[in-house]
Formats: sequence, structure tokens, C-alpha cells
Amino acid sequence: MINIKKTVVITTESAVDRRVKLVENMRRINFHDVLPVPQSWFYGDAKFHDFKPVPIFPRRWDYSIGAWYCREAHRTVLQQFVNESYAGEYICVMEDDCVFAESFIENTKSILSFIHAGFDVLMLGGQHLRGQPAARDFRQLFCRINNPVNRLHCYIVSFEGAKKCLRLIESDILGLQVDDIIGYAYPQLEMFAAIPFVVGQSSGVSQTSGCTVMERFWN
Repeated sequence: MINIKKTVVITTESAVDRRVKLVENMRRINFHDVLPVPQSWFYGDAKFHDFKPVPIFPRRWDYSIGAWYCREAHRTVLQQFVNESYAGEYICVMEDDCVFAESFIENTKSILSFIHAGFDVLMLGGQHLRGQPAARDFRQLFCRINNPVNRLHCYIVSFEGAKKCLRLIESDILGLQVDDIIGYAYPQLEMFAAIPFVVGQSSGVSQTSGCTVMERFWN
């Protein structure tokens, strides 16, 4: 089984209710049976409160300040992982609005038992933008991503994968959201997705769009 070094949850200082709900859900499903329980939280807004949506050559940042915090938080979490880790290690990155399918433990255990070491990114949650890829082999529980994906609610990334993702984020000149940078990079990354996704988005107000969303799995 793939050895996950730790789990990092990206959140904001004001999202107390989200964190309480997430911890309750983790306890309910025995999250620790398959992945490390988060030992700390990464507060994107506190870390980057001095950042403003600045010009990103050759165009300005066209999204919300929350989307900027999200992009910078994912980038920094990946950078910290690379700085303190070694080849062969993995990290689980989550956002604080994750909700877990009833099959989360069973399916995630099986995926981590069967997936080969050395993959770049395994998306446990997300959205296929051009239809779900056909499952092949691997006990039908996961597949190689061959179409654009979105929504970085929960993903496992390897040391090498994190370095590749960082290069993609840091070389972005279009001012894209982090979901689009990584989700459209499937030709350059060895990316896999759980089938079906075992992590979805909980109900509440999105801190990137400001819209109220319902609990949803994109499968």
C-alpha cells in the first residue's frame, strides 16, 4: 500500500463550522483507518492576507480573492511538502468542505493497495469535465485520467508529482485558478481518479465563488 506521509487541510480562519463538520465526518467514517488524521490546518487567508489579486503577466487576476487564496494555499502546501520530503513519499491534500461517500474507506484502501508507486496525482474527489473515463482493470475502482478534470477537494500527490504541479503553477502566465492548471495538465502528469469519486463537496457557501452550493458528488 502507498505510504501517505500526512494529510493537510486547506481552510480559512473564519471557517470554524466547516472544520467542525469535517472532523465529525472523519470520526464517523473512521478516516484514520486509511489516511493520516490531519494534525494541523493550513489557514490560507491568514498566510496570504497581505496578498492582493495582483497582475499576472500578461493579464490580471479575474477571479475572487478567495480563489486567489486557494491557488496560493495549494501552491504553498505543495512547496512545503517538497521542501521537507523525499522521493517515494506522498501527501493527501484536502479542502475543508470535503464530504465522504459511504464507500470511502473500502474503496480508498483498495485503490491504495492496487495503484502502482510513482504516480503523480490521485484524485479522490473532483469533476470530469468531458465525461467519466471508462474504468479499466484495477478492479474498476480507479482509472487513468485522459480528459480535463476540476475541483481539488481531495487528492493524493507524490513527491515528484508535487514538483511537477509546482512547475505548472509557477509557469502559469494566464492567471488561471489552481483547479484549471492541474486539472488540464493530464497530458503532462500521470493522473488517476477514483471511480466513482469518494469525496464530494459539502453544502454551504463557497469561499471562492461566494455562491451557496448543495452537497454534491460529480460522478
